[in-house]
Amino acid sequence: AEYMGGCSRIMLRRTPRRAEEGDIVMLVERAEKVHLLKIKKGAVFNHRFGRFEHTAMIGKRFGTKLYSTTGWLWFLPPTPERWIDAVTHRTQIMYNMDISFVSLHLNIGPGSIVAESGTGSGVFTTALARRVSPGGHVYTFEFNAVRTEKAKEDFDLLGTSSLVTCTHRDVCRDGLASPTPEPVYYDAIFLDLPSPWTVVASVATNLKPTGTVCFFSPCLEQVHRTYRALVDAKCFSGMKTIEVLLKSYSIQQDRLLGAQFDPQAPAPRPIAVACPEMKGHTAYLTFAFKIVVESSSGVVESAV
Repeated sequence: AEYMGGCSRIMLRRTPRRAEEGDIVMLVERAEKVHLLKIKKGAVFNHRFGRFEHTAMIGKRFGTKLYSTTGWLWFLPPTPERWIDAVTHRTQIMYNMDISFVSLHLNIGPGSIVAESGTGSGVFTTALARRVSPGGHVYTFEFNAVRTEKAKEDFDLLGTSSLVTCTHRDVCRDGLASPTPEPVYYDAIFLDLPSPWTVVASVATNLKPTGTVCFFSPCLEQVHRTYRALVDAKCFSGMKTIEVLLKSYSIQQDRLLGAQFDPQAPAPRPIAVACPEMKGHTAYLTFAFKIVVESSSGVVESAV
């Protein structure tokens, strides 16, 4: 993709060493506390750690500490992974564990043409844009008009709009056909919808043979109804449903009680301690791939 602004060169794997005016940067307080801003000469970012002058960010090396009069923040380039911690959650978002798993199973890479619905906060769309670059494209559909416009603003801000076509549409009613004058068929389709089984017929029409579809469903009832629709369509195979759970660990120093008072005590050693809270259920991921249907005479009956 061509350079589209101060973020595309960063988001699309071309991370520069130093920031420029107009770049989107991330100021990181801690792992889950990230501030996103666009560098503008003369502007100031006010934080509980003090005032951070935008002018001081111009030419600053990424990966270093950005100091104020009373503290500092990490100065980092934006990535789809960090975008998760900075984006405004307009809907329930996808997290890294599901994004990575889905992207792998959909076999998405440079040049892929992907359809997604719904767009929501645009987190997965942003990750998809980086994966399909260069040469690919993401067609994302959102039934809520306000969220559609907000997502477009975010894609413009991030410099990924050349890779993403965001359309206001209820795909449960109007299907997944591309919004372009010429028909476009997809290498992969991702659906996060309340009634995904109603879109199976449109998936069958718009997905390329051997292409994979993923249904993101919080409830097992959705999985059951979607599975029945896939079977009834008679052009899908390899159906499977997976739940991804993530358990985090923190690295701590192991020191015996009272060792700080004993000069002969061994040096503390690092140990991994499981975090007491684990990210629980997000959704069930149902996958299926499209097959080419042949009649008894060997004539292809259904294929793009």
